[in-house]
Amino acid sequence: NDCIFQDLIFYIPFGGKESIMNFQQNLMEAMGQNVHFVIDSWMEGDNLTASVIWHIEWKGKETPHTTGCNFFESQQIDGNLIISKITGVEEFPVKPGDWVLKLLKATIVVFDKLPFPAEQLLTRSEGTHERIIKLLEMSVAYNNN
Repeated sequence: NDCIFQDLIFYIPFGGKESIMNFQQNLMEAMGQNVHFVIDSWMEGDNLTASVIWHIEWKGKETPHTTGCNFFESQQIDGNLIISKITGVEEFPVKPGDWVLKLLKATIVVFDKLPFPAEQLLTRSEGTHERIIKLLEMSVAYNNN
């Protein structure tokens, strides 16, 4: 019941069995009967960890830009191996390329110019991208004055 599923395409992790099962049910309904996850490789790590690399197939054909990786953290409870955290990383279908580096640089410049709002933004890390946009807008207003 204390498991956490942190899928990095969502802002807030899914916590607890009911929340995770609800997400999985919605995912399965969205995928339909013809879509399946196919495991490409898996590896056990230290301290009860494992990772899986997978892709999605539709009717047995690999779907482009659907590779993902999940990291599993487990613990021993009453002699049973229990998954405590899953972190999911999926391939993004839109390839932003160098744009990501430019956005990173612009964000860091804004953070350096406006450290107090940046710190406030970062203390509420489960916030949405709207906060970053607001900070960038503040930077533009700051630079225009």
